[in-house]
Amino acid sequence: MAVVLAGCARFQETPTKKTDTVEVFLKQMRAEGVEPYYETTAQSRQLSEPALVYRTAGDLVHVHAYQSEAAAVLDLERLAPNPPFTAPLYRRDNLIVIHFGENPKVSAALEDLLGGQVL
Repeated sequence: MAVVLAGCARFQETPTKKTDTVEVFLKQMRAEGVEPYYETTAQSRQLSEPALVYRTAGDLVHVHAYQSEAAAVLDLERLAPNPPFTAPLYRRDNLIVIHFGENPKVSAALEDLLGGQVL
């Protein structure tokens, strides 16, 4: 299984810190017609950064924001041999995003913004 490190996604703005990256991502999700609503923050047993959990169109989207792209890549490399879940997982820059649900509109927005699934 290969880990994709870059893609041709439209996640284009250059944020200055990890919270800015999340805000840019949420803004772009809204532009795609998918409105994410914050639910909670959840610690992950598999990833080193907690998830900001958003509900959108009946699905859950977990957004893990890292201090650097390198830190996100390291977490993915650790997961790659045995992914602990079957939900689609995406990475772009310093974000790892996991989509729990089956809404095609949410899936299409994530793929458009973040590129293809990495795990």
